[in-house]
Amino acid sequence: QYFIDEVEKQYWILKNILSEINAKAMFYIVGEVAKMLSNEVVNDINRNYDIGSHSLSHLKLLKMDSNEIYEDTKKSVNLIEDKFSKKIEHYRAPYFSIDSNENNYYEGIAKCGIKFSSSLRISKFRHNSARIIKLKDFPIIEIPLRSIGFGSKRITIIGGTYFRLFPISLIEYLIRDSIKKNFVPIIYLHNYEPDYQSLPIKNNNNFKLKANDWLRRVGRISVRKKLIILSENYKFESLYDI
Repeated sequence: QYFIDEVEKQYWILKNILSEINAKAMFYIVGEVAKMLSNEVVNDINRNYDIGSHSLSHLKLLKMDSNEIYEDTKKSVNLIEDKFSKKIEHYRAPYFSIDSNENNYYEGIAKCGIKFSSSLRISKFRHNSARIIKLKDFPIIEIPLRSIGFGSKRITIIGGTYFRLFPISLIEYLIRDSIKKNFVPIIYLHNYEPDYQSLPIKNNNNFKLKANDWLRRVGRISVRKKLIILSENYKFESLYDI
């Protein structure tokens, strides 16, 4: 119960910020979380935002075959559709974990009726005029994010840890530069990132767990201010409107 209480508390924190800056948003929801949400939160999301699937239980897809991805996605979509009474056509992979597994990924989610994905990270488009990628082999439109560097931890523009740690001047530069390169400028945030008052893990001797918890907390207090600054120059839309 504590987990879902925290998730819902963090939803209202984020909701207040989005309302303050008059922002639309797409919420990618994990299926196992969706089934636990209160009717109050579900109704508020339905009234104000668009939704998509973020997998069943937030496992990486890198080593899954197409059937495993299909099964995972189908269960997630069913749970979210049952809870929200909305058809789910948007998907984002946990951790953007489709590198070198794109065919299995797209085949699996396409079988579930997913029509829009925002999971691919690339450094540039093959064609200068592109903003989206219409896949040839699957009836899916991919809205990719720009990335810099190599490997799974490369900088993805922009959100998560990078949004919390980078100064606003660098964030604004990366957004402007991505727009010049024809990317849709995307801000992605996890539910916990605006919640700078949540309590850290206590009495845990697992160093890696405590280090990850610390990293997830750094810079949270800056999230609201950065979003407000960005809202002065950009209008926040949902990926549904792309």
